[in-house]
Amino acid sequence: MNCCAFLGFLTAEPRQVTQTDGKTCIKFQLAVRRPFSYKNAVDFVDFIAYSYNAKFISKYFHKGDKMAVRTYLQNNCYKGKDGTQRKEAVFNVQEVDFAVANGRNPDADLYMDGIMAEETTTKTKEYKKPKHNIDIAYEDFEEIGVDE
Repeated sequence: MNCCAFLGFLTAEPRQVTQTDGKTCIKFQLAVRRPFSYKNAVDFVDFIAYSYNAKFISKYFHKGDKMAVRTYLQNNCYKGKDGTQRKEAVFNVQEVDFAVANGRNPDADLYMDGIMAEETTTKTKEYKKPKHNIDIAYEDFEEIGVDE
Protein backbone atom coordinates (compact mmCIF):
# COMPACT_ATOMS: atom_id res chain seq x y z
CA MET A 1 0.00 0.00 0.00
CA ASN A 2 1.39 3.40 -0.99
CA CYS A 3 -0.51 6.01 1.02
CA CYS A 4 0.73 9.01 3.02
CA ALA A 5 -1.32 11.58 4.94
CA PHE A 6 -0.10 15.00 6.03
CA LEU A 7 -1.56 17.87 8.04
CA GLY A 8 0.29 21.16 7.87
CA PHE A 9 0.41 24.81 6.94
CA LEU A 10 1.10 26.20 3.46
CA THR A 11 4.49 27.93 3.50
CA ALA A 12 3.81 30.00 0.35
CA GLU A 13 1.16 30.55 -2.30
CA PRO A 14 0.70 27.40 -4.43
CA ARG A 15 2.42 27.89 -7.79
CA GLN A 16 1.28 26.72 -11.20
CA VAL A 17 3.91 24.89 -13.25
CA THR A 18 3.84 23.62 -16.83
CA GLN A 19 5.85 20.42 -17.14
CA THR A 20 7.98 19.38 -20.11
CA ASP A 21 5.19 17.10 -21.33
CA GLY A 22 2.78 20.07 -21.40
CA LYS A 23 0.77 19.09 -18.32
CA THR A 24 -0.14 21.87 -15.93
CA CYS A 25 0.12 21.19 -12.22
CA ILE A 26 0.28 22.94 -8.87
CA LYS A 27 3.33 22.64 -6.62
CA PHE A 28 3.21 23.61 -2.98
CA GLN A 29 4.95 23.04 0.34
CA LEU A 30 3.54 22.27 3.78
CA ALA A 31 5.20 22.80 7.14
CA VAL A 32 4.40 19.61 9.04
CA ARG A 33 5.19 19.09 12.70
CA ARG A 34 7.35 16.04 13.30
CA PRO A 35 5.68 13.48 15.56
CA PHE A 36 7.27 12.64 18.89
CA SER A 37 9.63 15.62 18.72
CA TYR A 38 10.52 17.25 22.00
CA LYS A 39 11.82 20.33 20.18
CA ASN A 40 8.71 20.96 18.01
CA ALA A 41 10.72 20.14 14.89
CA VAL A 42 9.05 20.98 11.59
CA ASP A 43 9.58 19.28 8.24
CA PHE A 44 8.98 21.15 5.00
CA VAL A 45 7.37 18.69 2.57
CA ASP A 46 6.87 19.36 -1.16
CA PHE A 47 3.77 18.20 -3.04
CA ILE A 48 2.41 18.18 -6.59
CA ALA A 49 -1.27 18.12 -7.63
CA TYR A 50 -2.95 17.63 -11.00
CA SER A 51 -6.37 18.27 -12.58
CA TYR A 52 -9.25 18.71 -10.13
CA ASN A 53 -7.03 18.79 -7.03
CA ALA A 54 -4.80 21.44 -8.61
CA LYS A 55 -7.79 23.66 -9.44
CA PHE A 56 -9.24 23.18 -5.95
CA ILE A 57 -5.95 24.06 -4.23
CA SER A 58 -5.25 27.12 -6.39
CA LYS A 59 -8.78 28.44 -5.82
CA TYR A 60 -9.24 27.87 -2.09
CA PHE A 61 -5.83 27.70 -0.39
CA HIS A 62 -3.34 30.47 0.36
CA LYS A 63 -0.15 30.94 2.35
CA GLY A 64 -0.72 30.13 6.03
CA ASP A 65 -3.80 27.96 5.51
CA LYS A 66 -3.98 24.64 7.31
CA MET A 67 -4.42 21.78 4.86
CA ALA A 68 -4.93 18.02 5.07
CA VAL A 69 -3.66 15.95 2.13
CA ARG A 70 -3.63 12.28 1.24
CA THR A 71 -0.89 11.37 -1.19
CA TYR A 72 1.12 8.56 -2.72
CA LEU A 73 4.88 8.53 -3.09
CA GLN A 74 6.40 8.26 -6.56
CA ASN A 75 10.09 8.04 -7.48
CA ASN A 76 11.16 9.85 -10.65
CA CYS A 77 14.50 9.32 -12.40
CA TYR A 78 16.01 11.94 -14.68
CA LYS A 79 19.33 13.24 -15.98
CA GLY A 80 20.68 16.39 -14.38
CA LYS A 81 22.19 19.30 -16.29
CA ASP A 82 25.62 17.82 -15.64
CA GLY A 83 24.55 14.51 -17.21
CA THR A 84 24.38 12.52 -13.98
CA GLN A 85 21.44 10.25 -13.24
CA ARG A 86 19.23 11.69 -10.50
CA LYS A 87 16.30 10.41 -8.51
CA GLU A 88 13.61 12.36 -6.70
CA ALA A 89 10.70 11.36 -4.50
CA VAL A 90 7.44 13.18 -5.23
CA PHE A 91 4.29 13.23 -3.11
CA ASN A 92 1.37 13.21 -5.57
CA VAL A 93 -1.87 14.55 -4.10
CA GLN A 94 -4.86 12.20 -4.27
CA GLU A 95 -7.18 14.05 -1.91
CA VAL A 96 -7.10 17.45 -0.23
CA ASP A 97 -9.33 19.06 2.37
CA PHE A 98 -9.59 22.03 4.68
CA ALA A 99 -8.27 21.35 8.15
CA VAL A 100 -10.90 23.60 9.80
CA ALA A 101 -14.64 23.92 9.21
CA ASN A 102 -14.67 27.28 7.43
CA GLY A 103 -11.52 26.68 5.40
CA ARG A 104 -9.48 29.34 7.22
CA ASN A 105 -7.39 28.62 10.27
CA PRO A 106 -7.67 31.33 12.94
CA ASP A 107 -4.35 30.22 14.43
CA ALA A 108 -2.46 30.33 11.11
CA ASP A 109 -1.04 33.80 11.85
CA LEU A 110 0.16 32.60 15.24
CA TYR A 111 1.87 29.62 13.65
CA MET A 112 3.35 31.56 10.74
CA ASP A 113 4.70 34.38 12.90
CA GLY A 114 6.11 32.09 15.58
CA ILE A 115 7.50 29.14 13.68
CA MET A 116 7.79 29.63 9.91
CA ALA A 117 11.16 30.62 8.51
CA GLU A 118 12.03 33.11 5.81
CA GLU A 119 14.99 31.97 3.74
CA THR A 120 17.53 34.66 2.99
CA THR A 121 20.08 34.75 0.21
CA THR A 122 22.75 33.60 2.66
CA LYS A 123 20.80 30.38 3.30
CA THR A 124 20.29 31.27 6.94
CA LYS A 125 16.96 31.29 8.66
CA GLU A 126 15.39 34.38 10.14
CA TYR A 127 12.27 34.04 12.24
CA LYS A 128 9.71 36.78 12.60
CA LYS A 129 9.05 37.92 16.11
CA PRO A 130 5.77 36.38 17.31
CA LYS A 131 2.80 38.69 17.76
CA HIS A 132 1.71 36.42 20.61
CA ASN A 133 3.46 35.36 23.78
CA ILE A 134 5.31 32.36 22.40
CA ASP A 135 8.96 31.86 23.27
CA ILE A 136 10.46 30.28 20.15
CA ALA A 137 14.09 30.52 19.12
CA TYR A 138 16.00 29.41 16.04
CA GLU A 139 17.78 26.82 18.22
CA ASP A 140 14.43 25.09 18.82
CA PHE A 141 14.51 23.74 15.26
CA GLU A 142 16.84 21.63 13.22
CA GLU A 143 17.28 21.91 9.48
CA ILE A 144 16.56 18.75 7.56
CA GLY A 145 18.94 18.01 4.68
CA VAL A 146 18.05 16.05 1.57
CA ASP A 147 20.31 13.17 0.57
CA GLU A 148 21.09 12.98 -3.12
